[in-house]
Amino acid sequence: MTAAAAAKPALSSVKKAVAAKPPAPPAPPPPPSKVESNVTLWSFTQPNGGKLAEAAWPAVVNGTLAATTGDPAEEAAGPRRLSAFLGLGANLRGLAAAIEPIVNKGALDPKDAPKDATDLKLTQNELEKALAVYLGLPIPPLRPTEWKVGRRVILPIEVEIVPPAAPTWKVGRAQMREWARLIKPEEEVGLQLTVRLPVEPLPATTEAGHRPLELKAQVATRLGTLTKPVAKPEEVAALGAEVHANVLVNPFEGIFYQIELMRQLRRDRPELELPVTLAILSGFSAHQAAVTGWTMGGNALFRRLWDALRRKGDGVPAADKPAVAGARALLAGALGLAANGTAAWYSPTERGPSVPPVDLFLAPAQLLRKSPNGKDVYLTVVYGRLMAAGVRDNTGKYYGPAALGSMDLVDFVGDDPAFLGPAPSSTLLQCWDLVKKIAPNEGKLDGLRLADAGIVSIGIQQWTIAADDELTVVLYQFMRMAPDHFDLFFGIRGMQLRVWGLADTTEPTPDKIDEANPYLRPRSRPDTPETWRSAYASKPAGDWGDAGTGPADDGVPSRVKLVWLKYSAPGGPVETPQPIRSGTAHRWALFGGVENAAKQVIFDPLWGGISRLASQTSRELCTAQLQTAVFRFQRLWNQVNGMYPTTDAPGGKQYPFRRLVSSQFFVAAVIDAHINVPGLVAADLDTAFRNTYARKPYTLVGTEADDHFLMRMAINFVLVRRVYKRNKDSRDHNIVVLHDKPVIPATRDKPARDPGLNATPGSFTGWPAP
Repeated sequence: MTAAAAAKPALSSVKKAVAAKPPAPPAPPPPPSKVESNVTLWSFTQPNGGKLAEAAWPAVVNGTLAATTGDPAEEAAGPRRLSAFLGLGANLRGLAAAIEPIVNKGALDPKDAPKDATDLKLTQNELEKALAVYLGLPIPPLRPTEWKVGRRVILPIEVEIVPPAAPTWKVGRAQMREWARLIKPEEEVGLQLTVRLPVEPLPATTEAGHRPLELKAQVATRLGTLTKPVAKPEEVAALGAEVHANVLVNPFEGIFYQIELMRQLRRDRPELELPVTLAILSGFSAHQAAVTGWTMGGNALFRRLWDALRRKGDGVPAADKPAVAGARALLAGALGLAANGTAAWYSPTERGPSVPPVDLFLAPAQLLRKSPNGKDVYLTVVYGRLMAAGVRDNTGKYYGPAALGSMDLVDFVGDDPAFLGPAPSSTLLQCWDLVKKIAPNEGKLDGLRLADAGIVSIGIQQWTIAADDELTVVLYQFMRMAPDHFDLFFGIRGMQLRVWGLADTTEPTPDKIDEANPYLRPRSRPDTPETWRSAYASKPAGDWGDAGTGPADDGVPSRVKLVWLKYSAPGGPVETPQPIRSGTAHRWALFGGVENAAKQVIFDPLWGGISRLASQTSRELCTAQLQTAVFRFQRLWNQVNGMYPTTDAPGGKQYPFRRLVSSQFFVAAVIDAHINVPGLVAADLDTAFRNTYARKPYTLVGTEADDHFLMRMAINFVLVRRVYKRNKDSRDHNIVVLHDKPVIPATRDKPARDPGLNATPGSFTGWPAP
């Protein structure tokens, strides 16, 4: 054996040494990620998702907690406590990490503490165990259906208020350490499963079982269980208790069901609207109401309940007056309503409330995802629902999301265009036919663009909100059809709308409103015979209204002013609604636009998510789109109704618009251009006429139009029409491919369908008669 070999230990000796050495402890798990810690803390998380600065925290004191369980059923009788609302991806590990700075404030770090110190910071593992015990979570873990986005978790952090002293947050570190010791070693594996269990996302309103019509049916079924003609008190109490319990557990999950419930009560069981409202609010402590009203979902419900209470006015039965007074005071405090006298409050649409509601948020790693073609998709959260606002896009200096959408208008309408009314005229039907054929050039019902000077553009004709004659008109019609849905998506964010005059910054008088809105019931002469009605207007349609009634049929406005009501700062001046000037520069900041150092305006995707969810959730918003799309024919007629070619030379031949633009193909091309760049249509028609006339003069044979000339003019218009350069080729192509496209024959299951645009002059007869 060589010296080197003799120096090496035998293999058996190595094995014995390894066996004698104790194994190294497992490495501690990595700290929770920001996704796991995606929680919203009441009074701690700010409306923009930021955190309350530590300097602004109430004093944190360590003592003995009065409550030893986070059971919601015991909350009303216990002390006030902080609450957390779980966001997408959150779990118990992340919740423990989120509250650690509060729980451990003032405690000593074990690494630096003296040997005999007792008030030490809790470790991450101790916090996880203490929360599991405090919340009574089962080990093995919860079923996923019990752990959803928006779930409220009552925390072991008590709020002590002893006037006149400032509030304090009390924690019980010694108690929590004892709770942590209750977890047995054999339960450790199950605990780790529990604390890592992520919350389930809330279903989208486009998913089966959660679509608007299905939701309506579910509510109708529930109300159908109430005795008629007079519901029993215990039935009303049970219904109110259901909503009450659901709101306390998760104020985001059931908000659309709850709004639909209140709508059907007003329409179908109006005598129950007030009793059910009182039953829902019964049992809310002031603290529970404050926590609920702080959330976007709870705030939206409370605004609707305030409307139910206010609607009764002084007509409340004497027996209900004490309960109504108490309910009003409860909601006023929870919403932060501005006082109007000594025992009354302004509604949340009259003066700015002082409680801006807070939605859930996404962690930085959740803000983008890749589309199938590799593009970045902006994500956001609205009422706890994950929304794809759209792919990253830009036009010039404006950057933000854009989405074609997924809701096809033909699928939405079906074979019966009921939105046009029970017996639509031939004019309306012809216009609707063209609207649906050219719709792919803009977007679907939930289409969205937040990446150009139009600021927010939505729907099948991408109406924009930069001025007062497009999206504000659509949303005004939506507000009339469904004021509850309008408030749910737009009013709660501060948006209001008013019919306006031609002057941008001058408060209009009734006569100025009438001048600017010729197709709306006159404000100065409301009893005028209905000669103001447009042939292109349909009666507002929707499910809102009292029993046997619906939205007022007052015509269609042409100019609607965007008005904004800010939330009031607590203790500061009370905000009032303010009209907003037209123009991109005056409005982009309202919709999340921020200008960077490079002078680029970057839009937050939130308003993209709001707009898309509104279209997916409210059928009335889709109906408002469809009706306004048809009404565009009136707008076009007003803009171009005249004679062509336009000329200053006296005595020159001119021809009426209705004769020149009379084929389906030509009308569709003109309407499509008006959707995209309405201000250039009249001039482009004149150019098309002149270009055609230069090749072949327009002639009449008796009273017959020169069809050959008109067909050439239609093609020339497509060539010269000015639409946004980036999509002119595709936009023109989408119109041209419909030119005389053949009829699809009938089959056993489907009738014949005409997908094309007839190029023959006279095939469209929807213009007003001379």
